[in-house]
Amino acid sequence: MAGIIEPIIRDMSLSEVSKVFREFKVSWSKYQTFKDLLKNDPRASSENPIFHIKNQAGIGYIPNIASPIRFTATENIEPQTAPTLGEHTSAVLQDILGLSLSHIEVLKNNKTIA
Repeated sequence: MAGIIEPIIRDMSLSEVSKVFREFKVSWSKYQTFKDLLKNDPRASSENPIFHIKNQAGIGYIPNIASPIRFTATENIEPQTAPTLGEHTSAVLQDILGLSLSHIEVLKNNKTIA
């Protein structure tokens, strides 16, 4: 596909390419690094309702993404930070794998889990 498109747009400016792509409803975007995206693109700023700045343990304040889907009859779930290592281990072992609390304690005491 690139072999077909590249010769056509090779000598066009970005604004010319943008105009042609919009005209033909091409889904595209200018390449940006993640840092460029957060720094320069208003769609990825805290002004966008799906982005929130959260304090991630061990990292600091970072953009956090909420669901872009909005329902009128229910509250939207606020974005949450990622769990810390081991934060949900006991719950997963008990609720999903069906281990008893005493078995989980043995795993902790043996330093198999944190």
